[in-house]
Amino acid sequence: MGRCISDIGYGSLPSFVINPYSWTKIANIIFIDSPAGTGFSYATTPQGYINSDSRTAKYDYSFLKKWLLNHPEFLKNRLYIAGESYGGKLVPMVALEIAEGNEAGLEPRMLLQGYIVGNSFTDEQKDINQRVPYAHRMALVSDELFELANSSCRGEYANPDPENIQCLHALQLVTECTSRIYENHILEPKCKFMLPRPNISRPLQLFLEDDPVDLLSLSKQDQPWLKSREK
Repeated sequence: MGRCISDIGYGSLPSFVINPYSWTKIANIIFIDSPAGTGFSYATTPQGYINSDSRTAKYDYSFLKKWLLNHPEFLKNRLYIAGESYGGKLVPMVALEIAEGNEAGLEPRMLLQGYIVGNSFTDEQKDINQRVPYAHRMALVSDELFELANSSCRGEYANPDPENIQCLHALQLVTECTSRIYENHILEPKCKFMLPRPNISRPLQLFLEDDPVDLLSLSKQDQPWLKSREK
């Protein structure tokens, strides 16, 4: 999406290279680290870190209004709101704030065209219940295993009946089949993640391998999944 991408070198440190498929070739993009505390964003007071989804959406809308007033040359551009993961909740809320602001006649008026979400988190129950059908569609589990899970669990994978032994067994098999798959991107390798510092106040879900592979030590032939620029 961005102008640069990371190119993992073979036996050397990664470097940044120009992304030939960057969205910036056809569009102007503003990346917002929101709410305060994510990415490079910060608050000047402790109260600034107290947030909610609705408040974050209002703050994002307020930011866009101020930015467009300071850069009026972009007011004529069509606008799309985009996000991923938890953005599946926030992006529609920001789009709604803009739409309601336009209807109320608030300035500046934005040429909102729609919104885009990728790998979005919307409803925990529905999201988790779709993981088994998705694994089947992506050929991560067999037809037989999916049919067993589907018939025994009846589509309820997030909170299965603890008395339904057949369902629990099927879900255990699904877990075993997908345990070495990187959940965020099934086509990428599942690497060992390290904590940036040992003392973390809140728990993080890490994907730790018992036998992690040193990816940089592998030859190009051993890394068919690795993206690299053409020479």
